[in-house]
Formats: sequence, structure tokens, C-alpha cells
Amino acid sequence: MLFHQRVKELREEKGLMQKELAKVLHLHPSLICEWENGRKRTSFEGLIALAKFFEVSTDYLLGVIDEYAIPCRAIRRLCIKSDGGYAL
Repeated sequence: MLFHQRVKELREEKGLMQKELAKVLHLHPSLICEWENGRKRTSFEGLIALAKFFEVSTDYLLGVIDEYAIPCRAIRRLCIKSDGGYAL
């Protein structure tokens, strides 16, 4: 799946309109439309903002991998020991 398909799929999974996603990311709504139609590419900053918002990896957004990545904070929660340290 390509970037523009992933963005649309993730947005729809969250039940957001393009203008709502644009507002959250502080972008113009037409930019979201252009991304989703494959007419415009995102910047590195836009890619990172999307990955953080949707809690997926940039590799997932770019189509490098097909599985959602576990967010780092979830991994940290799983690895925190009772004494406050980390364990794998």
C-alpha cells in the first residue's frame, strides 16, 4: 500500500474528515486532499507528525512494512520493572 492510501485509511479509521485532520496537524485541508490523492508528497516534518498522530511508524506510512508498529511508549510500559528501571 502506498503513502496516500495509508493516510486515507488511517484517517478514516479514526473517523476524521480531511479538514479535521488538517486542523489537528495545523495544515490546510487541501494539503490532506492532495496527499490522499497522491498529487503531493509530504515533508519529513509532515511524515513525522502523521506518524505521531496515528501512532504508527514512518515505515508503515511509507509502505515499507505492512504491520502497525507498537508505539515506543507502549514498549516502555511493558518493560518497566517495579523498581522503576527497564527490563527486556
